[in-house]
Amino acid sequence: MSFCGLDFGTSNSAIGVVNQDDVAMMPLESDATLMRTAIFIDDEEKSFLFGRKGVDAYLEGDEGRLMLSIKSVLGTPLMHEKTNVLNKMVPFTSIIGLFMAEVKKRAELTCGYDITDVVLGRPVRFNDDNDELDRQAEHALREVAEKQGFKNIEFQLEPIAAAKAFQSNHNIEGNLLIVDIGGGTSDFTILSSGTTKPGQDFEVLGTSGIHIGGTNLDQVLALNKVMPELGMNSLMRSMNGNDITIPSSWFYQLSTWHEINRLYPPSTIKGIQQALVSTLDKKRTDRLINVLKAKQGHRILEDVEHSKIRLSESDSAVISLDAIEVGLDIEVGQVEFEEIIGPTISSIRGKISEIIKQCGLRNDDIDYVFYTGGTTLIPMVQDTINHMLPNAKALTGDMLHSVGIGLTLDAKERFM
Repeated sequence: MSFCGLDFGTSNSAIGVVNQDDVAMMPLESDATLMRTAIFIDDEEKSFLFGRKGVDAYLEGDEGRLMLSIKSVLGTPLMHEKTNVLNKMVPFTSIIGLFMAEVKKRAELTCGYDITDVVLGRPVRFNDDNDELDRQAEHALREVAEKQGFKNIEFQLEPIAAAKAFQSNHNIEGNLLIVDIGGGTSDFTILSSGTTKPGQDFEVLGTSGIHIGGTNLDQVLALNKVMPELGMNSLMRSMNGNDITIPSSWFYQLSTWHEINRLYPPSTIKGIQQALVSTLDKKRTDRLINVLKAKQGHRILEDVEHSKIRLSESDSAVISLDAIEVGLDIEVGQVEFEEIIGPTISSIRGKISEIIKQCGLRNDDIDYVFYTGGTTLIPMVQDTINHMLPNAKALTGDMLHSVGIGLTLDAKERFM
């Protein structure tokens, strides 16, 4: 059986095969069946490190370039652009190909045969507003898969895959909402009312999605708590003598995983330095320049992400910026965190209301809500959705593997 289900995720990726009629998720990093979607380009060794090893090499100070959240370029104009990799200009889709090839190779080493057929997961929308970019994103991902040796390539919506995983081992009666919130997208599916049994088909009433996920929460947390310490919202003296706010675009780029590397070229840093000659808060803007020169942007977002995760379990967390300045720590309380992410969560809530109406239902018609995806582990996410669905029973399962399991089940149906 040479088929698989491949969950190419914004933050983490997974691949599953069928072993003796059961789904088996392949170990990709030691025994771990989830692999960080990351590539480190080692300038000294002229080589690539993937997953957690790549992130660790970067954070330990190895010379090179770290690329995270590479899935996020799909559905944006960036997917047509090229970037410098070991002194060669290559398209961003080639970088996605490098990662996909590595995942495929590691899975094949474990299962012991070549994998030729694949069901690839995709969000409901790669781009929320542009149908053509959305279409191009799927086409680009198909081309990437073909170049890595996949012969038969099918796509399945990630929330449908999560629904398949849930339905495979649950009996339900009523209307079920699947909420799948990962690193880059939030996707939703409503299953038809009635009784479904394990292994039995079910009717999908509707699917919907929005390009918001865990990385957006990292961004708003960084913008509100970290970037002001690097000069965001501070003033500079303009040519006509007026005080104006320094450009915010640098800070938005520095808070966006797949945009950070664009700030590191010496010419870009020089331009920012020249623009900040008349800054009125030299202490903070000097920190910004130091961050860029030392290529510390990914480390900052890594610390922000860890703080976000800690805030799912604790009343407060500290974002340590010791790498920028000794003793520079930023404390974030749970209440403050929820205020910061509130508008983002509101957008997710609005999309859920929209799909419920599109399916001809009311909020109190939802009997069950099933949560999957790492971002649903944030208490405020579930609390907000549970509050809007008064009659729904909250269900959880394998929060991080549901999509991968469902894609593998889908591959079994198509190729076996």
